[in-house]
Order: sequence, then structure tokens, then C-alpha cells
Amino acid sequence: MKHFLKNFLKNNARSLLIIALCVIWALWDWDSIPNQVPTHFDASGHPDEFKDRDSFWFALPLVTFLSVVINSFMIRFLHREELEDSQKTMGVLNLGLTFLLMSVFVGIILEAKTGLHDIFSRVLFFGVGLFMIQLGLFFSRLKKNYILGIRVPWTLNSSLNWQKTHHFSGKVFILAGACVFLTAFFDTPPWLPIGFLILASLISVLFSLVYFLKYERSLSSGAKSQQSLP
Repeated sequence: MKHFLKNFLKNNARSLLIIALCVIWALWDWDSIPNQVPTHFDASGHPDEFKDRDSFWFALPLVTFLSVVINSFMIRFLHREELEDSQKTMGVLNLGLTFLLMSVFVGIILEAKTGLHDIFSRVLFFGVGLFMIQLGLFFSRLKKNYILGIRVPWTLNSSLNWQKTHHFSGKVFILAGACVFLTAFFDTPPWLPIGFLILASLISVLFSLVYFLKYERSLSSGAKSQQSLP
């Protein structure tokens, strides 16, 4: 348990810090938050459901914290040789999850305080953009795993395909994340960040498939032909 706690703090310190700072900020500014805060938004980004402030403010930080703890604990069930790299990978994934959920938390509070209907979408764009940029920066050194990355059969079966794909997709995610980040300054539809995330993922998968068809399928077929010779 002591070893788990040490690795948990080492790999998730940034996530825990972000959660703590958001909670402290909400408590510090508590008196200026309305009694009713928006908790659901329609397709155009307008709030259509509200809940009591006292029951809302701790729920999302608590869910975020528990998600980080549970995700990190589940890694312990992997094989020992996969454990260290997977713990680091899960730390990155937890940080991205924290960015997203705490962006929702901050966006909801700011929208409740200001009454401006586009504040939530803009803050969420910042969170999604930072998440994608962070993934892009990490992809270039991401080792093959079953948790994070472009996990399709031809990348999981080839270390070279995995390396080439993630070196390429890292640049794609950084570019897409920067675009999402910049759209926060403009009046854009709330589904746009998800569109960029899906597009970056599809481009990365397509690259890995093209690389397999162009460079690896012929080598695999040739190896099988050699094995079938008497």
C-alpha cells in the first residue's frame, strides 16, 4: 500500500494540484456564486437544467478525484513488467481527464456568476485544447500499451508501426488541440472540440493503416511464403 501511494502521488501530483486549486478557488469566491448553477446545456450551449449550489460544488471535484484514484488502482492488476510504464501512462490520462472535468467545473461556476451563456463553452474549449496538446506532446515518447494511444491491431502487433504512428499523431493532436484552444476566443458551436478530437484520431488511425499496407503487409506476406517453402 505504501508503494502504491508513493507511485500514485508521483504520477498524479499535477492532477491533484489542479483539483485542489479549483476547490480552493470555488470556496474563496463562494459568496458570489448564485444559489442555482447550470448543470446541463443544450446543443447550442445554453443552460437548460439547474441545481442547488450547495449540492453541486463538491460533486464534480469528488468524482474527478475518485476517477484518478480508481484508474491508478486498476493499473496494479497488470503484469509486473508492464506496471511502471502503465502507471506513467495512466498519470497522463488522469491529467487529461482532470483538465476536462475541472474545465466543466470552472465553466459552470463562471457562467452562473456572469450570466453569459458562452462562458461555459469557452472554458471547456480551453480544457479540451490543453488535453489534446498534452496528448500530442506525450505521444512521441509513448511506449506500446493497452491504455492510451492509437490502439489498433496493426500498431499493437508492430513496435515500428506504433512508433511511427505516434510520432505522426503527436503532431496532429498538437495542431488540432491548438485549433480547439484558439476557437475559445470566437463564437463557435459547442460540438467543435469533439469534432477536432475525432478528426485527429481518424487521421492517426488512417496513417497507421497506410503504413501497414505500404511497408508491413508485404513483409509479413513474404515471411509467410518463406516459411511455407519445403
